[in-house]
Amino acid sequence: MSTILIVGGYGAVGRLAAGDLASRAHRVVVAGRRLDAATAAAAELGVEGRRIDLDEPTTWQEACEDVDLVLMCMDQRETAFVEFLLGRAIHYVDIAANDDFFLSLEALPAPRRSGVLLSVGLAPGLTNVMAASCAAGLRGPLDVGIGLLFGLNDDHGRAGVEWTASKLFAADRKPGSTIFDFGRDWGTRRLHRLDFSDQHALMRTLPQARAATYLGFDSRLATSLVFALAGRFAGSRLARDFAVAAFRPIGLGTRACDISVSVTGGLEGRRVTRAMRFHASGESATTARLAALMTSIFLEDPVPGIWHSHQVLDPATVLAEAERRGIGTLETVAL
Repeated sequence: MSTILIVGGYGAVGRLAAGDLASRAHRVVVAGRRLDAATAAAAELGVEGRRIDLDEPTTWQEACEDVDLVLMCMDQRETAFVEFLLGRAIHYVDIAANDDFFLSLEALPAPRRSGVLLSVGLAPGLTNVMAASCAAGLRGPLDVGIGLLFGLNDDHGRAGVEWTASKLFAADRKPGSTIFDFGRDWGTRRLHRLDFSDQHALMRTLPQARAATYLGFDSRLATSLVFALAGRFAGSRLARDFAVAAFRPIGLGTRACDISVSVTGGLEGRRVTRAMRFHASGESATTARLAALMTSIFLEDPVPGIWHSHQVLDPATVLAEAERRGIGTLETVAL
């Protein structure tokens, strides 16, 4: 039985991932800066709670005692904790969406006894795996389009809302929009480009890939309004903070959590496009369950080194298990 320490395990996503992993015969330890919160969440799940503070290296050794893998559910800027784990042959999985941090980790010497798995969860995560599945067998250059459609009546978690707002109101946000087809339930939607980390990881790891990720909401009006305001107040910290404070589930709309991915590349001397869709409900819950799934698969046969999910996890296995576990439904699109 593997022991998994979940840092940030009493947060919105971490708690759900902890419950999922504990239900699948893993020994789970919930950890965070506040011991009271960690032990309270652990008691609800029937697991152990420990204190760890990423800003206090003196807490790391005791917290990681007898741990096989750390699942990180908090944002970081420094690589010191990951280096600490790799020096002790402890595997590391991260649900973050910070590409600057990913670049810092990729620059570390490749570990020989432990594995680092990045781009885990929904986006990045499943989006990477779906893109890799569509790209299999195609020759570059590859054009990768990733569309995300989220419901306004969903609780996306404060950390997720803050991250999205930071990207929406970024002074250097790249403009651009395009149409994605989400199938029978949602039809075609105009989505707007946003700086998710999946597109960058794919461009660094797939041959001659050009990738872009786009976001929209179940309400066409809300999508247009949000991106118009973000363009008008680009670079405004005040506008960003107001958007975070104002965003709440509004009692209208849905908890949609849909992905549409297409990849165009070369095959037998011609350009072909492959596409697939994923339909689920609840962005935080879907992220947590996918993170738990990818962590479980990685633990079965961990590959030493520093990887993104689509590089070492078999796409067919991930996609089939996501459906089997009832996380969502997959649809392969004939074009």
